[in-house]
Amino acid sequence: FFLMIRRPPRSTQSRSSAASDVYKRQNAEYMGALFRDNFNFIHDCNSMVPTVDVNLVRSCLNLFTSYVNIYRSHLGKALNSTSQNEMEMMYKLMFIFSFIWSAGGNLDDTSRIKFSKYIRMKFLDLYSNFPLEGDVFDYVVDFEAKAFKHWQVGEFKFNKNQSYFSILVPTADTVKYAFLLNLVVRNGNNMLLSGETGVGKSVIIQGFLSTLPESYVSSSINFSAQTTS
Repeated sequence: FFLMIRRPPRSTQSRSSAASDVYKRQNAEYMGALFRDNFNFIHDCNSMVPTVDVNLVRSCLNLFTSYVNIYRSHLGKALNSTSQNEMEMMYKLMFIFSFIWSAGGNLDDTSRIKFSKYIRMKFLDLYSNFPLEGDVFDYVVDFEAKAFKHWQVGEFKFNKNQSYFSILVPTADTVKYAFLLNLVVRNGNNMLLSGETGVGKSVIIQGFLSTLPESYVSSSINFSAQTTS
């Protein structure tokens, strides 16, 4: 599935709102330490698509900045009255989430298990309340609870008039990827969604495209297993 999205003009996008001195200073230290100390481990894992170090760091920055934008919008007028300690803690949680999906999102299933066990111990040094159950991909930041929570899978409602090929039964994985797609693209960044045949990639993307405002223009080109370059 090939996805091309034209972003709105830069003048309509808020960049400076997410670039506070607090998050730039604090999380530059976290990012530098985590990537510097763990590049070798990450590259020893099996990746679905080859990556280089600068790409992993850039992906983490994109995710983190996108998440901060959403968080600041969530706070709204309460932003100015939010304490420094709370802001720094939330930035830390959003950074951990961003590191997980930038460094580990491209790994195969076997390596994700290996990555999860290894990196959780690193996170506990950074955030002692990081969840110990499941793997690190099982959690998202809850703005209200100011903590990590399990992904919430909504109830499936069958529509008899819906095309069979457009039906998507929500699972933890479909919820994760739909969230990431929305997080990244709506904040002006690119995303490659890859996976095995029949896991719902096309349906997730098509569902997301249907929610975009008119300022976005999309074009879809379908490929099959027989398509060549």
